[in-house]
Amino acid sequence: YMNTVGPQGLDLIDSIEFATYDIPDNSVQVLSGGKIKQIENHRTIAVPSFKVDGLNLSPNQLSEGTFKTLALVFYIINDESDLLLIEEPEVCVHHGLLASIVELIKYQSAQKQIIISTHSDYVIDKLSPENIVLVKKESKTGTIASTIDETMSRDDFALLKQYLQESGNLGEYWKESGFDND
Repeated sequence: YMNTVGPQGLDLIDSIEFATYDIPDNSVQVLSGGKIKQIENHRTIAVPSFKVDGLNLSPNQLSEGTFKTLALVFYIINDESDLLLIEEPEVCVHHGLLASIVELIKYQSAQKQIIISTHSDYVIDKLSPENIVLVKKESKTGTIASTIDETMSRDDFALLKQYLQESGNLGEYWKESGFDND
């Protein structure tokens, strides 16, 4: 994780340290005859501290983008399920950093299926048309999900691929309603 978010990777933080605290967690148990038994438990909590540019910062002192990116990268790298859903990874994240996150997602998608929902032409620019599924809600049929090549004729899909090779990017095409098949 630190190789990805630290100075050798995304350079979001210099380091993470954890302070541990023993927290008493006392309770009582009512026994038969109304007797009370004290139960003394302890929990240990770990509180992270992030070093950024020589400053020690708590999680709430990080910018929203840095905090969100740290959490997102953690889940992308450490989630062991077969499917990971990510909603709008572009929110609060600088485009330069977002490009690296999309590349990390693409790399990790070899291990598991990762589905991203986005409204960002910048994110779409980083993907190939074959990896994009358009989702549309229609009043009569409900929600419909289909790949770009399913919604376009073979000739139109070939023209899209030619456009991407010669003159534009997928985000621009989408912004100009290129995926609208009405």
